[in-house]
Amino acid sequence: AAAPVASRYSLLGVLAGNESGGGAAVIAVEGKGSKAVRVGEAVDEGLILQSLAAREARLGPVNGPATTVLQLPKPPIAAFN
Repeated sequence: AAAPVASRYSLLGVLAGNESGGGAAVIAVEGKGSKAVRVGEAVDEGLILQSLAAREARLGPVNGPATTVLQLPKPPIAAFN
């Protein structure tokens, strides 16, 4: 059985473009390593980075709703002490 789509991708970082509405995300694709992807660019075949928020990236087809939401892991509480 094929792995669920979301498990093939990992969100490693978000570079939000607050003024432009754009930005980029660093996304790891299983078996292909990680890369920086700008909003609107292809993450994988048939899948683009549709939008970004502070701690998440939404992926989906060019002309359709988001099919996958990737979230950054929450930092440990100790990091704020």
